[in-house]
Amino acid sequence: MTAVESQAAARDPVPQDPVDAIVRAFDRKPVIALAEAHALQEEHDLIVRLVRDPRLADAVSTIVVEWANALYQDSIDRYVGGEDETKERVARAWRNTGFSPLAPWDAPVYERFFDVVREVNLTRPRDRRVRVLAGDPPVDWSASRQDIEATKQRHPRDTHFFQVIDREVIGPARKALLLFGGAHLYRHWWNPFATGPTSPNLIDLLDQKARGSVFVIMVHAFVERNAGVESRLKAWKAPVIAELSGNWLGLTSTDPLMQTSAERGFPDGTVARARVNAYLGLALQDLADAYLFLGDMDSLTASAPTPAFFAANPDYVAELKRRFRLVNSGELPDSYFTRERSTKYYQGKVPAP
Repeated sequence: MTAVESQAAARDPVPQDPVDAIVRAFDRKPVIALAEAHALQEEHDLIVRLVRDPRLADAVSTIVVEWANALYQDSIDRYVGGEDETKERVARAWRNTGFSPLAPWDAPVYERFFDVVREVNLTRPRDRRVRVLAGDPPVDWSASRQDIEATKQRHPRDTHFFQVIDREVIGPARKALLLFGGAHLYRHWWNPFATGPTSPNLIDLLDQKARGSVFVIMVHAFVERNAGVESRLKAWKAPVIAELSGNWLGLTSTDPLMQTSAERGFPDGTVARARVNAYLGLALQDLADAYLFLGDMDSLTASAPTPAFFAANPDYVAELKRRFRLVNSGELPDSYFTRERSTKYYQGKVPAP
């Protein structure tokens, strides 16, 4: 560790109110990218706070999200713009993404997001309303399996995300909030299973096009724990954001926080398992600019669809079953629609720090 790093390691990060910090960040960067831990209730509660804060709409004109199909952009525009668009029609945007039929977007927080943006926009002049852009490729589930696969091949997800942002945000020099999963936003991502160069993710493409224009916020929601990080953050009153550069948190290694499990099966039924880190050798400050703490990992909760939701939408259930047969050549069991899902974000006990 260098002398500079030693000094930084002794410094404490400064926690700030997350809404204040994000709004102020737009004074420094035109694009703020918040890593969205899929269906994390506490994070979406914060997103609602942010959307409802009038300073956000004063600062930005656009929010770009991962959880909506670009095929339905016109419907999204009408709905969040306060026009006469039905919920049934706009719901296609988050129910018909390329991740279907097992996407996490049936969680209630995603529908709520569009409702809240619409609610806020209705209180603002038409020329000051926030637009929501769909980042997911334009997959049409009424097409054949071959056509669906062809669409996905023509529109790799990160490339399509970038094209939407480049066309609608960077090109016209607009300010925007990006809400995408961390794998798309954390810098220096590496695919340890690739035999050649790793394909660029969204942040790679954005940094290549407009270096220095994106401020990335990572979220404290990991597969593994770091005992030192967990114990030191417990004193913080969540939710808070802290910048990563020049302090001990930023210098924290990505091991073991960013590790995931890799498995390989063998004909005799045995399975080999290994721990893999796609950010090997890096510190948190190499991946992002700031850190969002929403509470200890044990306290985090999940938003999830209920059996009542599926029971109230039998046509949608039938469609999900059809899609499953289409892409998997199998049957989606009824238990998928009838079981109660846990509200605990980390199933079972999170390993003790």
